[in-house]
Amino acid sequence: MSSVKLLSFALAAAIFLTVVGRSTGVPDPYGNAVIRRCPGICTINADGSSTGCSNGCKCISDGLYERVLTGPGTCWTNP
Repeated sequence: MSSVKLLSFALAAAIFLTVVGRSTGVPDPYGNAVIRRCPGICTINADGSSTGCSNGCKCISDGLYERVLTGPGTCWTNP
């Protein structure tokens, strides 16, 4: 096998392993793809602040899918 073929094969194998590793590895740090509900309910105020969630939890509007960003919400966290 010539050195060009060997280098091409090594490059293709490295790309394949990178793709497989990225698709089966740890979820990316920008969202983690998993969130869990925290106990309690919360309220999002007009200025963007929220009340009612314990430490480590964030308030997400119950009307988020309808683009309602204020009012009652649910506390969530990503472990």
